[in-house]
Amino acid sequence: MSSTKDRILAIYHEYPRPFWTLVIATFIDRIGGALLFPFFALYITKKFAVGMTEVGVLFAIGPYIAGLILDNTDPRILWYAAGIVGILGATGFLRLHTMARAKPAAQVE
Repeated sequence: MSSTKDRILAIYHEYPRPFWTLVIATFIDRIGGALLFPFFALYITKKFAVGMTEVGVLFAIGPYIAGLILDNTDPRILWYAAGIVGILGATGFLRLHTMARAKPAAQVE
């Protein structure tokens, strides 16, 4: 039993601490993503009144289409587009937040 423990500790000490931090963070991120997909699928079916088949097709072809776009587009254009979309999204959320705070509590739905 101690040889197995020694081997595990030897493997652990072969890599620097930032590596293990990245491994643990990636594991937590993947678990979160796996827990998100079922609820996201239910949200899409209710919000857009589509069936689970359509959501499954969307989840299946979405990464394929994203891969085609990434493979056939200049990465700099995608970085700029992602930055612009992020800025617009943050601005929109800030605007909605300030609009919601300006209304009395009785009018907020």
